[in-house]
Amino acid sequence: MKILKFLTLAVVCVVGLLIWQAPNIWSKMVGGTTGVTSHSLGKEDKADRILILGNSLTFYNDAPSLLADMLKNADSSGSYYLTSASWPGYTLNNHLNRKEVKELFTENWNTVILQGHSGAAFEGKGYVENSIKELLPLVEKSHAKPISIMTYADKCYFNNQSVISQSYREASRKLKVPTIAIGDMFFHIQEINPEIELYSPDSHHPGKNGTFIYCLAIFKQLFGDEKFAKLANFTPRNLDPKICKTLYECVRDWDTIAQSHPEYSAQLPDARMDIAEALISENKYDEAENLLTRRIKAIDAASPSELKLLPTGQTLVLLAQSQLAQDSTDKNKLAHDNLVRAEQIFLKVEGVNGDTVRRIKTVLNNQ
Repeated sequence: MKILKFLTLAVVCVVGLLIWQAPNIWSKMVGGTTGVTSHSLGKEDKADRILILGNSLTFYNDAPSLLADMLKNADSSGSYYLTSASWPGYTLNNHLNRKEVKELFTENWNTVILQGHSGAAFEGKGYVENSIKELLPLVEKSHAKPISIMTYADKCYFNNQSVISQSYREASRKLKVPTIAIGDMFFHIQEINPEIELYSPDSHHPGKNGTFIYCLAIFKQLFGDEKFAKLANFTPRNLDPKICKTLYECVRDWDTIAQSHPEYSAQLPDARMDIAEALISENKYDEAENLLTRRIKAIDAASPSELKLLPTGQTLVLLAQSQLAQDSTDKNKLAHDNLVRAEQIFLKVEGVNGDTVRRIKTVLNNQ
């Protein structure tokens, strides 16, 4: 009986220890560290001080360490103090309530990077703006410049990324806080270079290539073109130099790329609207069709079959809308085929609202 009690107590203790250490164990598995971590380069009393508030999108593959390595490579004689405060699943509001973060804001910083959670744009109208706004008094008190990070949707969810991007652009415009368009960069690479894997196997967190472009984009925003140019041939350990060069060029040329793609530059009146929906509402049916056709091709090229059902179905519905609106026999047939395909997809996808399928059927029956 005593042995049984001892074994039970031992099991309870082990389970409790595992639960307590779960975030740290998980972070080590993905190559990063949760909590507050710092990297000091050069003379600390003269350092450019940077604070990153983030979550698993930050500590996956240890992005802060990669940023520090980039600084060593591009400015070996410079002085920098880089601190990351990141916990799994953290929203910006969660940071407000964290003791360690409150203590960090008693110090002075040059720059504070604000990265919310990946679902922030879907929490309700104005959520992204308000979550950034709540932290601005603390940033101002620490004498720092705030910068926000546009997060990225799960792999191939182009419709979701459009909403995320619009929400961050709207918040940036209203709050006058610079936003690094990392989400748009992710989706541009998926479209033009689908062979480059930016995601981890869960299609949500960044893989090593994803963390590399994440750090490149932050570096360019913080330290400017001259230092950024010194990273042209920089390749982190275990990454392909050719892929790194492609990602570097994407970040280097982003301003030019964004100007020629409305989905990466246009600001819509409603931050919750997909750019394709906006094009349709403005009777720009050809532009909407071209954008949505590109999305379909990118999803097919980049995403494994089991992951592309829902984004494909969402895109097909919008594509059919743009084709039906053109009111020609050929376009109507294409729209019909796309709606049939979308219906078949939605019938397979668990958890999809039945109203979606019913609406598709209604359109098909009226053709």
